[in-house]
Parts: sequence; C-alpha cells; structure tokens
Amino acid sequence: MPLFNPKSCQSTAIGLLARREHSRYELANKLRLREHCGDEDIESLLNSLEEKDYLSEERYTEMIVRSGLNKGYGRYKILNKLYQSKVTNLLIERYLNSDQINWYEQIHKVCMKKCAGQLPHDYNKRAKLARFLKSRGFENELIQLELNP
Repeated sequence: MPLFNPKSCQSTAIGLLARREHSRYELANKLRLREHCGDEDIESLLNSLEEKDYLSEERYTEMIVRSGLNKGYGRYKILNKLYQSKVTNLLIERYLNSDQINWYEQIHKVCMKKCAGQLPHDYNKRAKLARFLKSRGFENELIQLELNP
C-alpha cells in the first residue's frame, strides 16, 4: 500500500513546473503516476498552484503555440497538441486566431526552408511537398495558395 504524502506531491509538482509549463490535465496525469500522490490530494494541490500562479493554462497555451510556430507547424498540428492537453476552447481560439500569427507567412517560411528557397516545378515534387505540409498541420487551402501562386 503506497503512502500518500501531500508535501512530497507538492514538491514533485513544483519540480515539474520548474522545468516547463504544463496544462492542468497533463500535470494531474503525471502526479497520478507517483506513489506519494493521491487523487484527493491532486485536485486541491492543482487549485493551490493555480492560485499562486505556478500553474497557468494561459502560459501553457502560449508556450505550445510559440513552440509549434518555431518548429514550423501549422494550425492543425498545434491545435491537436492543445486538444490532447485538454486546454479550453476559449484559450485555443484566443491564441490560434491571434492577429500576430500570419499562417501564410508561416507556410511560406516552411516551404522555403524545405525547398532551399525555390519551389519545385515538377508535379511529383510539388505533390510530395504538399504531403509534407499536410503532415505539418497546414490547411489545404493554404497549401494550394502556396504551391499554386
């Protein structure tokens, strides 16, 4: 029978948050895997961490969006990561529909990097590039705009 230790659970949570931002759902799942954290302790601990602003869904969402953009991901790839982390739709809409994100610029940058600054003229190479962009989470309309100027 594992021994529940709220202090140790809190210490673990703060240690995880010190390394990087976590969503509430993600942090709860990681804590449930620890023997010293009980379900009843986790919910109150998460509330306490949010009150102290150690845990912030908004910071987490901002980090995921920024990280995804830096990695050259499109809207759907970033959206999927946020859905998996159970981020609220309100935060997702606020950050992914931001005026600061130019998705056309994002896809163009990814294409230029992938193609060494020159879009391919060959149909098969363009189709391969389109599949690559789709796997990166870009929308079909955006891919068509980029590949058929």
